[in-house]
Amino acid sequence: MNTFLTGFDSPRLNTLYVDKNLRFHGLVQAFSRTNRILNDKKSQGNIVCFRNLKLLTDEAIALFSNKNAKETVLVEPYEDYVKQFNAATDVLLIIVPTVARVDMLPDENAELQFVIRFRELLRIKNILTTFADFDDADLTLEPQTFEDYKSKYLDLHDKTRKQNEGEKASILEDVDFELSLIHRDEINVAYILSLLMSLSKLTPEEARKRQKEIIDLIAGEVQLRSKRN
Repeated sequence: MNTFLTGFDSPRLNTLYVDKNLRFHGLVQAFSRTNRILNDKKSQGNIVCFRNLKLLTDEAIALFSNKNAKETVLVEPYEDYVKQFNAATDVLLIIVPTVARVDMLPDENAELQFVIRFRELLRIKNILTTFADFDDADLTLEPQTFEDYKSKYLDLHDKTRKQNEGEKASILEDVDFELSLIHRDEINVAYILSLLMSLSKLTPEEARKRQKEIIDLIAGEVQLRSKRN
């Protein structure tokens, strides 16, 4: 058993269930079994504890790093990120109360503020979705509205890229849009084509609704936006 806890290396290992009093290097080694990254499909691991190891975990991290390391090594509770997301949503909605208002921003300074605020939402939501407890119902921003704002965010990225190809300089050029936060492996051309083929099996009304969903899906994917037409 100890071999699997301290000397076992398997990038595919995602979740570790702990029902043992671990401490110091044994705890760090055991928990580290899950943190091997496996391409884009696995960016983190999960630890499920059946014993209260909170103090021992903090102690081990402090011993092998420093006493303040737990602030960066461990994520905050799920509820904290929900609060952060909803607070960031309130700030975003002050700048652009509706999705349509993004197209009405008066200048690049206002566009920059939108990009910064929505990028913060992307960062927080990426963390939230790693929790088993994640539920869109906990967020004040509806999933479809989030996707609509994301499409506008990508529109501004495309606009900046075109300006880089010869038009006047933009203050958005220095902004990192962090498109890696948006990338999803399962959305590709083959997947979209399979959705389009399914339209023939639907009623006209259902097909129109599904078509809009497909268009929205493509608009939210960096690699597919150029293929919308």
